[in-house]
Amino acid sequence: MTKKEKKNSVKDVLKQIPEKDLRKFVAKELEIQEVLDDFMSEFKNYFLQGDSGEAYINQIDSAFIDAEEDYGYINFSQQSKLLSVVSDAAEAAAMFRKNGNYEAAIDICFTILENGIDAINHSDDSMGYLGSIMDEGMHGLYALADPDVCTLDEDSRLSFMDRCWSSIEENTFDGWDWHTQMYDFLITLANDDEEYENIMECLDEDNCFKREYNKHEQLQMKHRLLEKWKGAETAHEMMLNNLQIREFREKAIEEAIDANDFQRAYKLALDGIEQDKNERPGIVPTWNHWMLKTAQKENNHDLIVKYASLLYLHPWQEQGDFYKLLRETISPDNWSEFAEGLARQALEQNYRSKYADLCSREKWYDKLMEYVKEEQSINTLRQYESQLLRDYRDDIIGMYIAYANHLMVNSYTRNRNTYKEICRYLQQVVELGGHHQVEETIQIFRIKYKRCRALMEELDYIKF
Repeated sequence: MTKKEKKNSVKDVLKQIPEKDLRKFVAKELEIQEVLDDFMSEFKNYFLQGDSGEAYINQIDSAFIDAEEDYGYINFSQQSKLLSVVSDAAEAAAMFRKNGNYEAAIDICFTILENGIDAINHSDDSMGYLGSIMDEGMHGLYALADPDVCTLDEDSRLSFMDRCWSSIEENTFDGWDWHTQMYDFLITLANDDEEYENIMECLDEDNCFKREYNKHEQLQMKHRLLEKWKGAETAHEMMLNNLQIREFREKAIEEAIDANDFQRAYKLALDGIEQDKNERPGIVPTWNHWMLKTAQKENNHDLIVKYASLLYLHPWQEQGDFYKLLRETISPDNWSEFAEGLARQALEQNYRSKYADLCSREKWYDKLMEYVKEEQSINTLRQYESQLLRDYRDDIIGMYIAYANHLMVNSYTRNRNTYKEICRYLQQVVELGGHHQVEETIQIFRIKYKRCRALMEELDYIKF
């Protein structure tokens, strides 16, 4: 039988099967997830032309059901497959949105999120697949809520809001940031007094915001809502009455600086220091930074020096080049004495890494070498090696040899990786000119650890 004849015979068979039986057969086959995925891919354009995303919703539901093990747990392998299915569905939702079928896009995105949150609450997401699934759904909703991307018709706007309200009332995303993001969507979508009042009332009553760490989110959303509802002046007054919120206080300081009201800016920053020094000391450098910004705008020499010094010494993640600012502010005649005082402060306050940084910048190499020896850290040695090499080559070679011996004696687990690391340090010593020291160390190792075959092999790779 030729290929054409076979094709014709299949068509003839299909013509003879009653439509009801054929649909039943297809439905049974589609219970297999791989078959369903292929089917959805093959007929993608057909489904996108329809008015409903039901086919994709069913695909998502089926994929999650098939992936579950006992107690709703989904293993990593299944999570990866789910992400692929969800990504295809999210792409379809985007096409529905572009085609103006907003209801279908909304339904698909919320179906992704509702299945995803159930999975993430019962499974290990250390690989990040489930979080990515939630991101797919949220990205779709962000696009739908963005007036620059699309303009929802009234029915779609109300449907979107209804789904958000249902998620909040049912605590679908309780304990996760997605709960507060539902409020963000509501605030964006609301457009009349009744809707604004409902959101404000719910923000006040929602137990999620009774937790202290969520309070700042509640107040920020209230501020945004008031700005949209009651206007900028009312929102601004609310902001000034809640300066315990970091973002509000920073905004108030910025406004004061822009108005050249430096005394108010200083007071706001100092009050922030007083407010947070006990309960949230990690935020105090933020207020020190605002003190510095204000002093710079006012050209207040003494306060610039004071707060640039504080910020230079403090290990702060938003670190600027405060050393450079201090050098530019303090006269050259006074710099040497000032730098020595700053070094003493660093040691007294146990900011040892800043002490080393200062020694490095000031080229106090004798003090820096002493620091490196005291630290006994290979990372610290490598950090400052290039600066110290000219005057302290023998000391550096000795430290590398000592560290190689220390690693061999004190490693809890001796394996090839340990031996490779040791040999890297010995090779570095060779590069520094310490051939004799390395040869001597290798000879000792070959006698003392002769049973460590992997070490013997790695030692052979050292090049002289």
